[in-house]
Amino acid sequence: MIEPGTISWFRLLLFGILLRVIFKKFIYSGEVQAFMDFVLIGYFLIVVVGLVALWKSGDFVVRYTVEVAETFNVSTFFIGFIVLAMAADIPELAVAIISACKGVSEVSAGDIIGANFADAAMVIGFTLLLANKPLSIRKEDSQKLVKILSVSALVIILACMLGKLYPYHGLILIAIYFIAVIWVWKTKHKKDFLEQEGQALTEELAPAKGVITPAARWLLVAKLLASLGFVMGASFMTVQGAIYFAMMMNLPLETIGATILAIGTSLPELSLSLNALRRKEYGLVLAPTLATVLEQTTLILGVLTLASHKPVNMRPLIGAAGFMLVAFALVGYGLYRHNQVGRKTGIALVSLFFVYLGYQAVFGGFF
Repeated sequence: MIEPGTISWFRLLLFGILLRVIFKKFIYSGEVQAFMDFVLIGYFLIVVVGLVALWKSGDFVVRYTVEVAETFNVSTFFIGFIVLAMAADIPELAVAIISACKGVSEVSAGDIIGANFADAAMVIGFTLLLANKPLSIRKEDSQKLVKILSVSALVIILACMLGKLYPYHGLILIAIYFIAVIWVWKTKHKKDFLEQEGQALTEELAPAKGVITPAARWLLVAKLLASLGFVMGASFMTVQGAIYFAMMMNLPLETIGATILAIGTSLPELSLSLNALRRKEYGLVLAPTLATVLEQTTLILGVLTLASHKPVNMRPLIGAAGFMLVAFALVGYGLYRHNQVGRKTGIALVSLFFVYLGYQAVFGGFF
């Protein structure tokens, strides 16, 4: 059951929904219809503003997380895999927590599947189109990324086959994530792509080398916590707006999560990849994006399943999951066969992205 929002302006908009039902059933009025269209636009703008706030606050989380990790002498490999992936996935994690608390796990489940697809098709696809050369990485790193994609794909396939996920499934998913982290840690090497990514981010984002006073260190921690607070607030606004927008448009919550929210919460990954492209560190474009894919399909889906008041239904997302698996296959094939992905793969991924949008528009209920 969807609980009404606690903020007064949300209650006012909910009252608008009731007006629409009453007047559409008994009285036709052009003025009333115009007012209801205005309310619908208002909900959509709330979602857009919430997504922009998620994007910007997510960028601050990435910056302050790396700065805090550096001031506490955390290894660059840890920054490259754990810190970076966690920071980039904060929007998805916040949406998962808020959705679970409000009893609308469908929103976050759709966001997880859609964001995984957007990471592969939109983020990597558009980055490949903008790159002036194929993105090549070392054979060892390529094999590691293919294994990460394979694990993520297998998890989603099994989740869709099960249909509904229960809390014990969440525990298994979280365990898989930490097992993967341990494996990546034990198989790392000096030229590991995640080690390089952590070093590059440290040099770009961390404060200049020198004496860091305790006051300065804890000020950074305070900024990080404030950024996390903004992310949670933006997530609450986005999820609330999405719920009411879906109600007025008579859309499934999974569709909103797998489209609008998924694209919005993938913007931090797009920003990270474009920054790596700008620095001409072509081999590092794939690392943060595919690391977040693993985290979303295991850790975040596990947290959602544990926190949800009801089983997480994956059946309505089988279609979106199919698109995600195709995108994974396109990226994985290039890495497995050639240790690189180029513009042809980018064209295929971007084309698949627009086909996906058309699929959701037709079969997701937008038309």
